[in-house]
Amino acid sequence: MKKNILENIGFKFISKRLKPLCFSDSFSYFYKKGKIFTLNNENKLQLLIKIPLSFKNKVFCKFRITERFFRLEPQSALIAFDCLFVTLHDGILCYNQKDKTTKIYKFRKNYIHTSELTLIKNIKGFDNCVVFGEYFYNENRESVCIYALKNLEKGFERVYEFPKGAIRHIHCIKVNTANNCIYALTGDETKESGIFEIENNFKSIKPIAIGDQKYRAVIMFFDNSNAYYATDYPSSKNHLCKINLLNGSVKEIETLCGPCTVGAQLDQGFLFSSSVETIEPKNHSKLEKIKYLLSHKIASGILDNKSRLYYFNGTLKVISEFKKDCLSAGAFRFGRIIPYFDSHRKIIYLYCCCLKRIDGKLYFIKEEDFLKNE
Repeated sequence: MKKNILENIGFKFISKRLKPLCFSDSFSYFYKKGKIFTLNNENKLQLLIKIPLSFKNKVFCKFRITERFFRLEPQSALIAFDCLFVTLHDGILCYNQKDKTTKIYKFRKNYIHTSELTLIKNIKGFDNCVVFGEYFYNENRESVCIYALKNLEKGFERVYEFPKGAIRHIHCIKVNTANNCIYALTGDETKESGIFEIENNFKSIKPIAIGDQKYRAVIMFFDNSNAYYATDYPSSKNHLCKINLLNGSVKEIETLCGPCTVGAQLDQGFLFSSSVETIEPKNHSKLEKIKYLLSHKIASGILDNKSRLYYFNGTLKVISEFKKDCLSAGAFRFGRIIPYFDSHRKIIYLYCCCLKRIDGKLYFIKEEDFLKNE
């Protein structure tokens, strides 16, 4: 069989529909068809738990097309308090690895979820906790909250609330261990797109940069008091940017082929990919929402029908590119390559989503081998 671009540059195929979740000293955690598996240091894959799902969703998980349509793959996970935390479509699963019990912390409303969990640990001025920001369509611009779990008995508690009309949602919370600072990335309209610094154990939040689409970001990588981020603007050109976190000044470094929402920081540099998305709805009417779900027309800020994997370590390089598959991006998810980095074992994983011939496939390479090729 003919090798694809990833295999030609040293990545090895592992499995199909095995999605990385997170990594610890002892195990790597993966998701597949409604179940969570561990991979130990001897490379043995074992079933850890079956996710508590309705009968309907158990069936939908078995088929890739329905799994994509109903957004059943977990988007984020981490290890904290001797527990595995995993985002689900309606809450956060907590699996206690000591007593082997499972609990689901529900979101405050059915249509609210989160795109990323973040661990805050040993950051001056903050309690150790698992934190997330609310992410939802929010057409009426309701208030948007940040929740933190500081102990298992109390669960997730509201620690900050953006007032009604301030923002649409929170893309993610980012931690800069080099300067003991925490940041919230928000969107989506121009006035709502910003980078906020969180202070004093979530008692106050101040904007560093806000009010422009060039501040609309989902991924961010830190370099002491500076940070690099890729913009997430489907309707116009996107850029890799550098921001001075002390004064908020932003410099556009390179033009990208589309919006970017997934990435991983390596020991040297970072990997991220552009998304193939459909054109955004003109308004919030039901007709526009249906058009969004069914349309195959890509958004104007995207160069073509390809997702590109980028590597940046002072200079930007395209590692690979793949075409979006034939299913509409609105209904069946954006085309992109999701990178993960297991810092314990120095392994890079690539999970391919909604791309022609490689959808759901997982590849890996040792970091040292990847850097040799660079």
